[in-house]
Amino acid sequence: MRNLFVIALCLVFALPAFADERDKKIEAEIGVPVENSRALDCTGATVIACGQAIQSTTVGGVNNVNTYNCVSWNEGGPEKVFVLTTTGWNTIRAALSGMSVDLDVFILSSCSENACIAYGDASALTGCVGPGTYYIVVDGYGTAQGAFTLTMTCTACEPPPPPPENDRCEGAIEILCNTTINLSGNMTYAINDYSPGVYPTSCTGYSAAGKDITYVFTVPAGATIGLSYYSAADASFYIVTDCADPANTCVVGADATFSGGTEVINHVFAVGGTYYLILDNFSGGGAWTLTGTLDCPTGTEETSWGQVKTLYR
Repeated sequence: MRNLFVIALCLVFALPAFADERDKKIEAEIGVPVENSRALDCTGATVIACGQAIQSTTVGGVNNVNTYNCVSWNEGGPEKVFVLTTTGWNTIRAALSGMSVDLDVFILSSCSENACIAYGDASALTGCVGPGTYYIVVDGYGTAQGAFTLTMTCTACEPPPPPPENDRCEGAIEILCNTTINLSGNMTYAINDYSPGVYPTSCTGYSAAGKDITYVFTVPAGATIGLSYYSAADASFYIVTDCADPANTCVVGADATFSGGTEVINHVFAVGGTYYLILDNFSGGGAWTLTGTLDCPTGTEETSWGQVKTLYR
């Protein structure tokens, strides 16, 4: 345990740009005490309106220790909950300022830790959301608590496009054998449908609460696949046999880098069949690229002497 923290301390000086993300990913790796964990409590939430700025504090707030389904780490600090009601389609943004400690902000579509639609260290931009009630949670990272100013803005917008056609495995796009893979796109409007599991049993090493899309391929035994996947939102990807149970049918996966890194999978299929490739993210979504190859051996059919003789009868 001490060695992990020594490594973390060294990385502070080696990779300052990734310090906050690294600390939170290490936190997900080593675990967070949850003795005082409980469901999100929105009782007495402070009402905030579009265009309003409210000065407040997390001091004395409830320590819920939740993930909010936006990120894979637990915040752990006291929380302050606000409630916002909107009409029409709006891009809502919750911005924090005037902080002296590490506070994060989450926007939830309901009072539930599984309803997160946006997260940010200093601000959160959701894209378009429909009319309804939203909960804004200001949470201290670790044990952080202190004062802040929350500014809420709402900008009229058109309803967003639908998710990509391959958002779910039912619409997975096929990758053919013996082809060069060179794909790219954007997951802004994708939905978080799948997960490789949670630490420490996940086949990627971490959970993946970000947006995802799917591909499908059918291969014989002995086929090989080599893939490099980049995502602006901390890439995580994995190959499964059953999209209804990805965590328990994961064949291989990768999530070894931070945001801006490239994940790599090289695998030989011992068993032929249909497999699903899920391009995921540790949290969030955005621009991505996928390159590589899928090589399948060409089968040869053995012909017996008896079969040859039948050709001349």
